[in-house]
Amino acid sequence: MVSSWQVVGVGLALLLFQGCAPRPAGPMDQLTVVGFNVESGDADPQALAKTVIQATAPANLWGFSELQSGGWLRILEDASEAHGGSNYTGIIGNTGGEDRLGILYDTQRLDYRGHFELLTAQAGRANRAPLVAEFVFKPTGQRFLFVVTHLYRGLGSRRQDTRWRQAEALNTWARNQSLPVIAVGDFNFDWEVKSRGQLRDRGFDILTDPREGAFRWVKPEFLVKTTCSEFDSILDFVFVAGPSQTWPAAADILFPEDAYCGDTPQSSDHRPVRAVFQVPKP
Repeated sequence: MVSSWQVVGVGLALLLFQGCAPRPAGPMDQLTVVGFNVESGDADPQALAKTVIQATAPANLWGFSELQSGGWLRILEDASEAHGGSNYTGIIGNTGGEDRLGILYDTQRLDYRGHFELLTAQAGRANRAPLVAEFVFKPTGQRFLFVVTHLYRGLGSRRQDTRWRQAEALNTWARNQSLPVIAVGDFNFDWEVKSRGQLRDRGFDILTDPREGAFRWVKPEFLVKTTCSEFDSILDFVFVAGPSQTWPAAADILFPEDAYCGDTPQSSDHRPVRAVFQVPKP
């Protein structure tokens, strides 16, 4: 069952955003994206299909991290079609071994133009390279790039340096794009909720610093940690770069209730993060 407060909450936030942000000229239409770390090796895709996909209002784009295989993506694709009453197609990355990145897109709303892996932001053959797909949003004709990423995890100078190099490469790439960019995923930036981000990983600043960063965080109005660990951290984000920074948008962290974090062998230890955009004509 879809939580009604989730739908109302993000809708209200979008209305508030529209009232105070610069608004692109011309007619617009709604695009919904969700990023979700499905925790390969410690979750059941059939259970996730029921408890997450079919319990969330239908989205036009899903960005998944930690897909164990293409079989996982097909299970989530079937659940999206049964739940949303639309046709979905999946894309899965080649890097990351059993922790791959993937995309599901609604073919009735989106025209697929191609995809690639951003190898310059892989920072080592064992890591996942960001998965980038180009789409045309059919209701308005707007082209854009959708990025799914899962940056390197861990503390210690070597691991942090790897994540920061990945963030720098992603930021450099985004600065050189002319199309709007929407990026979702598990960025491992450890943005602490209690301190309102006073404690956070340097990678967050690499992407969002006003002087050099290409991205802006589509920040949820109500913040809760996105991981079910003991740490009070947001790891999962939706960022925008280029012209998409002017699109009216609102985000929310799904399933904020404590009961979500049972972290059983069937469930993921991450909460999905959703953003709703009003997309203009180009």
